[in-house]
This record gives sequence, C-alpha cells and structure tokens, in this order.
Amino acid sequence: MPRLFLFFFVFFALVAAPSFDANAGGGYHYRFDQTNLEAMTALSQLRLDDARLLINRAMKEDPGNNIPFWLQNYADFIEVIVTENEDQFKQFENNRETCIERLSKGDESNPYYSYCLAEVNLQNALARAKFREYITALREVNRSYSMLTRLRIDHPDFKPALISLGFLHTLIGSVPARYQWAVKILGFNGNVKEGIAEMHKAMKWTEASQDRSFYDLQCLFFMSLIYLNADSDRTHAVDFMNDYMTKRQLQADQLEPLQAYALAGIALRTGQNRMALRMLLNRKQGDGRLPIPYLDYMTGQALLADGDDRAEDFLFRYASGFKGRNFIKAAWQRLAWFHLLKGNPSGYRRSMALAGSKGNLDVDADKAAQRDFENNLTPNPLLLRARLLSDGGYYDRAQKVLQVYFDDGARSDYFDLEAHYRQARIFDDSGETFAAIAAYQKVFAAGKNDKRYFAANSALKLGAIYERLGRHDMAALWYKRVQELDFSEYKNSITQKARAGYERTK
Repeated sequence: MPRLFLFFFVFFALVAAPSFDANAGGGYHYRFDQTNLEAMTALSQLRLDDARLLINRAMKEDPGNNIPFWLQNYADFIEVIVTENEDQFKQFENNRETCIERLSKGDESNPYYSYCLAEVNLQNALARAKFREYITALREVNRSYSMLTRLRIDHPDFKPALISLGFLHTLIGSVPARYQWAVKILGFNGNVKEGIAEMHKAMKWTEASQDRSFYDLQCLFFMSLIYLNADSDRTHAVDFMNDYMTKRQLQADQLEPLQAYALAGIALRTGQNRMALRMLLNRKQGDGRLPIPYLDYMTGQALLADGDDRAEDFLFRYASGFKGRNFIKAAWQRLAWFHLLKGNPSGYRRSMALAGSKGNLDVDADKAAQRDFENNLTPNPLLLRARLLSDGGYYDRAQKVLQVYFDDGARSDYFDLEAHYRQARIFDDSGETFAAIAAYQKVFAAGKNDKRYFAANSALKLGAIYERLGRHDMAALWYKRVQELDFSEYKNSITQKARAGYERTK
C-alpha cells in the first residue's frame, strides 16, 4: 500500500471538533471540553506525550466521556504508523479490545457513537495492514465502511462522515480492475467523481467557520492524496496547495510536520522542488514533537533533485537509522544515485548492495530498487540527472542534459527508450502538449512489450492530456491501454491512477 494511503488514516477523525454535546439516552456520552480539544491540538502537532497527559486528565475530569478513549487510541495509532515499531503494534493490538468495548457502550443516539467506532476500526485495519495482517484488516475496513455508510443515512448533516466517506468513495473508485471482484463481494460502492465532489463540499464546510479548524487538517490530507493519486491534472494539485496556504496565511517555512508532509508531498510530485525544500527544511521540530523519519527521506529526495550535497546526510540517516519497514531499499538506491552522479562508482556499488540486502518489498519504490539491484545494470548518469532535474521542475536544465545524451553517437537501444520517455515528460511538464503527445506515442509503440514502466506511464500521461483537452473518448482509450499492458515497475500506483482516470472518462 502506498505510503500516502497509510498516512491519511492518521487523521481520519483525529481533528474533529464538536457540532453539539449530547448526553441523551443511556451509555457513555461524547463531550468535547477544553481538555479534549487541547489534546486533539497536541496530537495534530505530534506532541504525543503532552496529548497523553491531557487525555488522562480528561478521563479523570469526566469519567463518563468516551472522547478521551477515542483520542487515546489515536495517540497509540499515530506512534505505530510513524515508527512502524512491531512491539508498539503488539501493545496497540492488546489495547484494542478495551477501547472497542468502552466505545460500544456509548450513547447510540449520538452520531459520534458510530463515528468513533468506525474510525477505530479503520485505525486498527491500517495498523494491521502495515504489519501484513491483511485478512483481519479487510474485515475491519468492511465493518468501518458499513458503519460510516449507515451513519451518513441516519445523520445526513453530520459532516465528519461526509469527509471520511468522500475519501473512501474515491479510493474505492480507484481500485484497479483486477481487484474489482473483491470490491463487489464486500459490497463497497463509490467512484472517483462522487468522492471528489463530497470532499469539495467538506472542504467548503470546514472553511465556513473557525470553529471547524480541526476538521481542516483532515481535509488537507484527504484532498492532497486525492489530487496526487486520483486526479490526472497536476495543476489542480498546485492550485489546491496555493489556495489552501493563501486562505490560511501559511508560510512555507512555518509548517507543522503533518502540514509539511501533505503540502511538500504535492510540491515534490508537481515539479515544485524549491517550494518542497522550504517546507521540509524549515518545518517545525522539537518541543516534544514525534519525529517523522519519512520526512528525512522526502528531504533527501528533494536535495538530490536540486544537486545539493546535503542529500547524502538525509538519505543515509533514513536508510541506516529508520527501524521500520518501508522505503529503506529506495533510500539506499537514491544514496547510490548520489554517489554515481558524484563520479564515485565504488560508493554506488556499496549503496546498491545495501539496497539489495536491507528493507522489505511492501511498496513500489522498494520493489523497483530491488529489481535494479538484481538486474545489476548501472543507470546512465546523464539520463538519471535529466530524470531528477525534470522531476524537480528544472526543465531547461533537464533538456540540456538530455541533449548531451542524444548527441552521443554511442547510445544503446536499451537506454534510448528511457531517453525518449524523459523527453516526453519534459515536453509535457513544460506545457508543450502536442510535442508531448507525439513523444509519448513513440514511447508506447516502442516499449509496450518492455517490462519497464515507460510505455505504461506514457499511456497514463496520454490519458491525462486528452482528459485535459476534453477528449474523454481518447482519454478513456489510453487509460484502458495501461491496464492491458504487462509490466512490472510501479505497477500498483500506475494501474490505480489509470483505473481512476478510466472511471472519470469512460
């Protein structure tokens, strides 16, 4: 499961503020008093120790209130997801039944009764998925989805359910075709258009009142993930990022870690590398905040694209110091790239050897690093530099590097496919649409039987271009072609995006 999809659950209900305070009926009640609100703020800033002290105080001040138990589960869940520590996961599992039992005795007439139970089930599911307990995780997702769907029917004005379901509907609509049988068996319903529309309604609702600011961070995460994974037009993501920061008067060098995670994620994926660096290098740290190791990995990537030697320190810190599971192989590979671009072939080989022996194979980036290690094929340094510059939004510099490659008379057919793909990306990202169409079509024709991702992503990009041009017939055709290809690199993320595109345009 992509890292972005793991992190969004941290905020699935973390940042919820009250619409009312109900104590009617039997069972425990749901009250958002000042202590609980302070705890929620501390959690959103990853000040977990402060949050736990506040949660314990809230339990003593109002023993009949279920909100502190819900927040306690969040604090434990955040730590599990951020650190990927197996011992903490086991403790989290041990505490699960106590939390569920307490929340199950709440006031059923209050929408927070179903909401809290649904969100705890989602937290449990994501924690289990992180540690590969997929069957149990699927049951808990199913349970949560059913609760949220019923809640939306019974309490249509309860906005937190709209936020959660909007995102879930988008995810359901993005499931690749080969897994649609599972979606149908589980009774899940949803599509990308429906989910995006619901999320836009939710975002407008959060902006209408300062009292709803806690929901705002949740919407930030959901919307950033939607734009990066289910929207073909990256200008939408950039517009969303700029609009979000302007309305809230946020400065790129004054972000909380979780704001930096969401917004820098958009910046990195949309060629805004310098903006991403401002967000990541100047994010708020210390003061009891739980470090997010993955932000070091993101920073290392951004510095590598920028040609900054500090990339080595950040990538090495993550690769050698992170005790979790994901992106370790990818970090070693990017450290190898750093050495290769510095003209240090022995450093490249050492880092690639570690990419082959360390880490796990749960995410696409780690799988790609392992494949490259096993293939034992050193990247062409010019194409690697062009790739990094292009990804960072440095298109003129990338074009100059790429031209040096094309001027070399000793090129190989193997690397030429990648070179033409890099050229197509530069055309596309710099706004030369019709040149990009021709270049992508050339890559698709030459590489559709190649196991690498170049042809598949070219088809995906062609679908996105035609969708932007309003040619939904052509867009659907190219999105469908992605799903018909047999390729191995980045297959999960590319096919998921193609599925979402096909659902929008078919």
